Amino acid sequence: TDSDPKQENLNLLDDIGFIDYMIMQELARNNEGYTRSQYWYMTDQMDKFYMGYIWDMNHAYGAVIKQSSNWSYEEFFAVGTVWEGTSATDGGGFIPSHAYEIAQRWDDLRRNKLSNEKIMERIDILSESFLKSNTIDRDHARWWYSDVQNYEDDLKFFKGWILSRLSWMDSHLCSRRE
Repeated sequence: TDSDPKQENLNLLDDIGFIDYMIMQELARNNEGYTRSQYWYMTDQMDKFYMGYIWDMNHAYGAVIKQSSNWSYEEFFAVGTVWEGTSATDGGGFIPSHAYEIAQRWDDLRRNKLSNEKIMERIDILSESFLKSNTIDRDHARWWYSDVQNYEDDLKFFKGWILSRLSWMDSHLCSRRE
């Protein structure tokens, strides 16, 4: 029997790490996360590829693409042929054999670490820390650019964007359950 090279390659991936990576990149709607801004590694056993840490989020969370809907991998020109011919409605780039595991992981995260309440609480804590340490003024003087140039308005947009993205992902990932 001929073996399926695509399936053999999938067997080399650490499923949990790649699922978490996909979820976090999609939550951020970070289209760069599927291209050059990622690290894979192997342990000494050389048995699986593991996804490295998440970084390079300057195009994420509504900073570049203001809409919170659609899948990141479908809209970025540099994603490449690995995703070609796929669509989110039929399992697409989510590796159809893993659609259920992705939905389960999403549900677990939404009940816990990624609940609306916990995310908004974390944003408020970070914002307070930024304001207390004069980070906003220092960042504004050196890098900061937004459409409105007002921290409070940007923070309000960010929170709304996050809630909208979470809702959109809920409606798309939760519907994958069998």
